[in-house]
Amino acid sequence: MTPLLPSILHNTIQKKFHFSFSMMLSLIFTLTSIISSQAASAVRVYVVSPKENQVAETFVKSFEDVSPNDWHLTRVAGHPPVSTTPDTSIVICLGEKMLSQFCSDTSENLIFALFVTKERLDDLKAKLPAINLTGIYLDAPVQRQAELARLLLPGVTRAAILASQPLSLPTMSAAGQSFHIFQLSSQDELPRLLNSALEKNDYILGTPDFGIYNGRQIRQILLTAYRHNKVLIGPSLAFVNAGGLATSYSTAADYAHQAVEMINVYINTNNVPDPAFAKYFDVAVNRQVARSLNLVVPDADALQSKLMLLEAQP
Repeated sequence: MTPLLPSILHNTIQKKFHFSFSMMLSLIFTLTSIISSQAASAVRVYVVSPKENQVAETFVKSFEDVSPNDWHLTRVAGHPPVSTTPDTSIVICLGEKMLSQFCSDTSENLIFALFVTKERLDDLKAKLPAINLTGIYLDAPVQRQAELARLLLPGVTRAAILASQPLSLPTMSAAGQSFHIFQLSSQDELPRLLNSALEKNDYILGTPDFGIYNGRQIRQILLTAYRHNKVLIGPSLAFVNAGGLATSYSTAADYAHQAVEMINVYINTNNVPDPAFAKYFDVAVNRQVARSLNLVVPDADALQSKLMLLEAQP
């Protein structure tokens, strides 16, 4: 019987070797498949923007800083390239012109719009239901701006909103105030419309209506408001620097931070998030305007903190 022992041992060792070798091959195959799968499903992000644009450059830099390392970012000035791989392709369009010209007819997985007004983005989303379109609105929410006005001007109850086109607001009241829309029928009508709005309301709540708020008309709006001892809240940082009292505003870095969060939701759930207002923001106050109107206003950081606390409440 003893001569059989070496043979048995040999067969046992051989079987164990084959089993271990098979397991190793299986493990290598599995790891290779996982790596190949991850490589095949890379996230490619195309930022569509004008060639020379400081805001776009700041956004791209901020986006790269906060996005995952395995996202591949490319900036283009026209149509994004057609994907020939199973990668997840995201197209971020900066501005209404870029969105309309280069992003509304793509077959990418997700189109993400930035620096586009709520009115325009919602309109495009309704007209292009086949496209996975979302984004962050350019507008500061009227509720936030109204709360800012209440913090700066205690006792206000009426806000005038100037519009160059028919305007639909998500709400007609907030922060203890009612909103009253004054629609401009022609540019010649602006002085009369301004006087009427300021006589009946506590301040002007600015919106990103470029037919009203532009370099040609802002001086007239501000001077008329001062004559009535009233102020402009909003619509953006540029108008506060020009002579408005205050505004909430979001930077390119704020938009980048939130964009990464929303895109991650899409990647992880395959659900297109709804367009949203910017949730990261700062506050700017024109101290010179405040002094000229004998207003004592809190620090901008304190105002921002108060607004964030208010919005965090259910």
